[in-house]
Amino acid sequence: MRLEDIALTFVPQLGVRGIAHLLECFGSAEAIFSTSLAELRERGSLREDVARNVVAHKGFAEAERELEYCYRNNLTALASTDEKYPKLLREIDDYPHVLYVRGEVEALSRRAVAFVGTRKMSPYGDRMCNAMIKSLAEAVPEVSIVSGLAYGIDGAAHRAALAAGAVTVGVIANPLPNVTPTANERLAAEIVGRGGAIVTELSSQTKQNGRYFIPHNRKGSNHRRRNCRTFGRCCRCGVTRRGRFALDSLICRWLWPLGYGCTGACDGRKFSRLQYPYPQS
Repeated sequence: MRLEDIALTFVPQLGVRGIAHLLECFGSAEAIFSTSLAELRERGSLREDVARNVVAHKGFAEAERELEYCYRNNLTALASTDEKYPKLLREIDDYPHVLYVRGEVEALSRRAVAFVGTRKMSPYGDRMCNAMIKSLAEAVPEVSIVSGLAYGIDGAAHRAALAAGAVTVGVIANPLPNVTPTANERLAAEIVGRGGAIVTELSSQTKQNGRYFIPHNRKGSNHRRRNCRTFGRCCRCGVTRRGRFALDSLICRWLWPLGYGCTGACDGRKFSRLQYPYPQS
């Protein structure tokens, strides 16, 4: 991780996809900031105002503040060009160039399964989430359970993983070291204390306005391609959006209706009617 990597995420008018495109063209943040205005315009296909922001090294002051913030709060900044960056997350089109990690960075690279679901969890959903994670941890001792550290199924997945002795990773939509919802701060501390990690793509200088939850969904789902279990409730909820991200990336094996008001079962009587086909490779 270099200062240039964080600075790249602070360049005005340069979004996540723009950063990914420039990295594909030039290979590294350092090379991008060393490139001429003309080459950024022609080879990088940048608008002139954005290219001038890069040439002027806009974002470096913010990056220095962010590095200091990371040191002060015991956070690790991880660039997509770093060896420990999750390889499968790097495969999506709009991967975040920098991740901020609280806890063990190595936990992000373990073999893992993502569990995401409704906040309005039913007792049945809680029971099935615990049963599946317990069985999974017994069958694959090195597995890591990835979820969103939210109320409902997400929190239940993390707790079930800890109870089963598995490493777990929380992907959140707010800057670290704080956790939202604050009621899960103790859970987050236990996750980190047991060899897991809390991860976000949002810097400390991000203004929270609620618009980061859907981008956060695509990160949580794609962190573990081909291994995503989704517990749904309705056609408009966040869990269904995560399911759609997973399906679009060909990573979702199952979508189970485990919230209140849902039908179907998967505890030995029958499988849910909401199973999605999983393309075999």
